[in-house]
Amino acid sequence: MGSKVNPLLISSVNRLEAAIDRLKSLKNQKNSMEYKNAEIAWRNAEKQYCNQPGLVEDNSPNALTKDEALKEVDKLVNKVAS
Repeated sequence: MGSKVNPLLISSVNRLEAAIDRLKSLKNQKNSMEYKNAEIAWRNAEKQYCNQPGLVEDNSPNALTKDEALKEVDKLVNKVAS
């Protein structure tokens, strides 16, 4: 039995990364409603990201070892680390 990176974690990282980029692009408009909406989107994306397990079981013949999958998870986490 092997492991793989949780697809929901990958998706949540992508959403969080997009939310961070949007927030950064609006940094000069901190009093605008658009910035406030971007902040809300960022918080929601962060909540989803924090609630996802990194690894799931994979019974396929091309499954990763647990260590290989953990390395992939670390790469994803580092992309959005603050």
